[in-house]
Amino acid sequence: GSSHLGSVYKASAGLVSRRTAAMEEIPASEFDSQRSFDAKEVVQRYRKRVPLPQLQRSLRVHHAATRQELVELINDKYADFVSLSSRMQGVERALKPLRAPLEESSELTRGLHIKLGAILGQAEDTQRELARVRARKDALAAYIDNAKILNRAREALTQRWGNPQESDDFLREHVEQENIARDLRRIRLNLGGRLLAGSPLAVVASGGQQAKPSPQSLASAGNAARDRGGDGAEDSSAEASLVEEASPECQALLKEAAAFEETFAEGLRERLHGLVANAKRGWEEPAAFAQDQLGELGHAACGAGGPPARAELLAVAHLCRALVTVGRAHVVEATFADVFVKTYLEAATVACSAAAEESRRQALSASENSCSGGVGALSIGAGAVDLGPFFHAVQDKLLIEGSPLLWFAQRLRGGIGGHVVPLPTPGTGANVESALLAVPSLRLVSNAVAGPVLRHVQQVWPNVFMPAFPDVFAANYMHAAKFIQEIEGFMTQSERQTFAQSQALTDFRRRWKTQVYFSLRQKEAMQRLQAVAARPTALAPASERLAAAGGQVWLEASAELLQLLETMWKSWYLEVLYSKMVQLSLELLAKYGRLVSGLAEVPEASSAASASGWDTTASPSVWASTSLPVRLSRVAIDMLQMISALCSTEDATGWTGSLARLFLSRLPQGIASANCGTPERQPSDLVRALLDEAITVLRPALTDLEDAMLKQIIVAVTPQFGAIRTIPALYRMLNKPVPTKPSPYVEAAMRPILAFREATLDIASVDDVASWVRKAVDAAALEFSVQASQLLASTKQQEASLRRLGGRSSGGEAQVSDLDKIHIQLCLDVENFVHAASEMGARVEDGNGLAKLTEVVSPLRPTYETHQAPGAA
Repeated sequence: GSSHLGSVYKASAGLVSRRTAAMEEIPASEFDSQRSFDAKEVVQRYRKRVPLPQLQRSLRVHHAATRQELVELINDKYADFVSLSSRMQGVERALKPLRAPLEESSELTRGLHIKLGAILGQAEDTQRELARVRARKDALAAYIDNAKILNRAREALTQRWGNPQESDDFLREHVEQENIARDLRRIRLNLGGRLLAGSPLAVVASGGQQAKPSPQSLASAGNAARDRGGDGAEDSSAEASLVEEASPECQALLKEAAAFEETFAEGLRERLHGLVANAKRGWEEPAAFAQDQLGELGHAACGAGGPPARAELLAVAHLCRALVTVGRAHVVEATFADVFVKTYLEAATVACSAAAEESRRQALSASENSCSGGVGALSIGAGAVDLGPFFHAVQDKLLIEGSPLLWFAQRLRGGIGGHVVPLPTPGTGANVESALLAVPSLRLVSNAVAGPVLRHVQQVWPNVFMPAFPDVFAANYMHAAKFIQEIEGFMTQSERQTFAQSQALTDFRRRWKTQVYFSLRQKEAMQRLQAVAARPTALAPASERLAAAGGQVWLEASAELLQLLETMWKSWYLEVLYSKMVQLSLELLAKYGRLVSGLAEVPEASSAASASGWDTTASPSVWASTSLPVRLSRVAIDMLQMISALCSTEDATGWTGSLARLFLSRLPQGIASANCGTPERQPSDLVRALLDEAITVLRPALTDLEDAMLKQIIVAVTPQFGAIRTIPALYRMLNKPVPTKPSPYVEAAMRPILAFREATLDIASVDDVASWVRKAVDAAALEFSVQASQLLASTKQQEASLRRLGGRSSGGEAQVSDLDKIHIQLCLDVENFVHAASEMGARVEDGNGLAKLTEVVSPLRPTYETHQAPGAA
């Protein structure tokens, strides 16, 4: 027994050790009892990391361990398992008598379920048949009711209304026509179907072109869609002839009603065309119109033309509403366009062609006169189409206050006067009159004027959209943009929004090759700046200032850049290219900064004072006008002016901020007014940030110029400080008395700085000159401090040597030693230098050259203060 227990223990220990080794290779979570174990998935996942034999052994170890755990569990709970088996046998004996009755009840229930299912099926079939009968009944009732409506409409259309000359009969007839249109629309709604664009009955009878779905026809079916800005293309979603399935009688009635509607709409169109044509004729040719209507008596009594009578205007409104009701608002707009716009478009086209021919003739004549040897070449763009005369002619006829079409558009939208529909006042006659004339969904300005004009330009002059001649292209684009902006002023807010998304305007704007135009302008701008930069004199300051863009500069490159920016933003600018124009302007400014920064690289040969232009032969010494500091100061002045022009502060005036104002003034109104940025960062703020970045790009070039300029000044100043080394010999060799005045080299050292200030005060601002002078004084003081430190160090060494050699000071028995005299002289020189610097605006500040200079001589101040007064006395 003990040996058997030992073998079992060893086997269990082996299983545990092997399982432990396997678990080191495969995580224990893979065999978690809470999740389903998929052997195939485990093999696929671990076959690349663990060899298959080893993986097989791991799984077998896991199987054996699990089996062992189960056996141990059964052994531990053996009594419970036996008790459970005994209890289950008792339950089975108790349920055995109940098995037969339960099976019998189950069979009975199954048979009842089958019978009830059959009864329910028959009921459902009966219900469906009843529903079909009711639907058929409803369809027949709807057919009968709508057939009556259609018959009533036909009878009303054929009814005669007495004397057409009587205003009451005249208006009653058109009111009845509007009622007929409502009846036809009611038939479509009642029968639950609509004809789509693409069906034969949806073709406009007048033009034979396929009509787009009108707002009324689409709204009647629950789909609101309108786009009458195109050329009548089919709706891509309209492929079937009918949307909803209807009874054969209703389908036949729908087709019959559609055929009648086509005939009815064609009659309305002809009647509307006649009324509108008569109104135009009476407006523009009152004498001829009166003679046709009333004979010679009317011709004699006729006065100036004007709007039509109230009865005729109401008739036009009734006809328009009738056509809109049956889904033919585009027919109304096409009628007004045909009567009022077509003639003017033809006349404007003739005027535009004549202007182009005249321009070509004048260019040819000027070319012949300018060439002595015969016919010369025509100027670029001579004879190209200029749309200016066309749009001006259209605006003079159609977009003026009181023009017939705008008057009709205003009245038919329910307005009484002005461009905007006024808010009606309840209970007033104007409110009633507006309601009688208002035609919903009618947009005469956008669809009868703007759309035809834009399509006419595309059809007659398709080549104007290519920038073959950039100047002509830009002029034509601006003419078109001005026309669109002006005509939008005659639209209501809703009409303007619809027009902005219309196909006519979208296609028109898409045709303009503005990207090609910008590429040409970008290339031209870069070439112009490069051509100027290639000239020998481009970066050489002129003797006199050059006028450019309202300012004055010294460099030809600066003048060219300013003129180029002004031309870009005034002549080349297109609103759609605003962002690209800003980008190009910044690129030109960066290129200009790189060109100018190259001037700061002064050759080593110019390091000498004479080479830099410091004229010591003059009395007093001066900087020549061609000297490097003066020339570099002029270049720096140009850079400062450029930075000042880019300053975008709101209180900037004059030249300051001129370029920034030019950029911001051209910001498109739609972008400037729209809240397209964050509340803290509007589009104008983004432009100002870009301008500040451009200034940041130019600042290093300005700094390099100022450093080079100051370097040349210091080159002239530094040799003067060489005289400081003669001070020890002056007092040790010649035994001079205690000094009371500064050395001459101080004034000589300050003279180049003073001469530079005198040379630049007339060409630069006082603040800029003062800043340059302070920097020059600071650099000179720093050089002075170095020379003074070296002098003090050398005199200290010499004094120590003399003491070792002679055992006494260099001053002998004198009251003031030679070393004290040297120190006093140095303090006098420094004090005089600081005083002269203060007169030039420089001050002793922490860390600057003057502070370091005073710090060098500060240990000498006690000696200077002790011996100065007796010596001076």
